[in-house]
Amino acid sequence: MSQNAPLVEMTKLHRRRMGSRTRWREHVRRNPATSEVIAEVPCSAAADVDRAVAAAKAASADWRNTTPQERSTALFRLADIIDANAAELAALESLNVGKPHAVAGAEMPLCSDSIRFLGGAARALTAPAAGEYVAGHTSIVRREPHGVIGAIAPWN
Repeated sequence: MSQNAPLVEMTKLHRRRMGSRTRWREHVRRNPATSEVIAEVPCSAAADVDRAVAAAKAASADWRNTTPQERSTALFRLADIIDANAAELAALESLNVGKPHAVAGAEMPLCSDSIRFLGGAARALTAPAAGEYVAGHTSIVRREPHGVIGAIAPWN
């Protein structure tokens, strides 16, 4: 069995979840050190983006109503999952970008720690909460989700 088997299986699972499409294009990911194919990642089209936005909008109503404790708990669970799967995630990161396995492994605790930091911050939201910024009127700052956003983050 190839050392890339977990990533290949993840790709197949993703393909099954997305369902069959009339046009399925894939981007082949190769291990930069060996050129071995490690995954075939679907290339999304506008309809895929529309589906993702619709799903995010459907979920945002429930997320908006979660308490800081519930949000914190969700983030702590995610950090626990990263810790429980750190060895596999480090191996996949090393294969995907070609960094030494030791470096990828050292990054996993930093990833889960960052998420735990945000989980703690979710319970300690502070702001200049209230004040009379205009005579005779009390202003209150309330933090709440604005809804679904899209972001493109360039990497490397």
